Amino acid sequence: MIVKGGDQIWIAVLPASEVVDEKLLARVLGVPSVRLLDEEEFERFFPGCEPGAEPPLGSLFGLPLVIDSTLAEAGRIVFRAGSHEEAIEIRYEDFRRLERDPKTGTFGRPPASAPRVWDEWPGPRVRRDGSLSNKRDY
Repeated sequence: MIVKGGDQIWIAVLPASEVVDEKLLARVLGVPSVRLLDEEEFERFFPGCEPGAEPPLGSLFGLPLVIDSTLAEAGRIVFRAGSHEEAIEIRYEDFRRLERDPKTGTFGRPPASAPRVWDEWPGPRVRRDGSLSNKRDY
């Protein structure tokens, strides 16, 4: 995600299953507010990239990076390589070194449409032993 926090444009990196919580991200960045940018506002910063497929390589594009702490705990991360057909998989530690220890904090949250509790989760769930369970088992 490309965001504007204060007077600075940032690349905010978080799991694909989450969305940016703007209040949390503002706290992480130490600014009063954060706003998600529209593609028209940031595509000029990513020459040669397809809109919506910008890789989170702040060092390459001259933009600071902020990473959600859940990714900092991951062994490997995968992200678009500037196109919608190609991706890069890299060890998180290598990515962190490449980006020169970017700012890290918690700012992702599940989208509003995601189930919040087990009772909302559709269908049966699989136990660790591989057997199926119904909702009453939890």
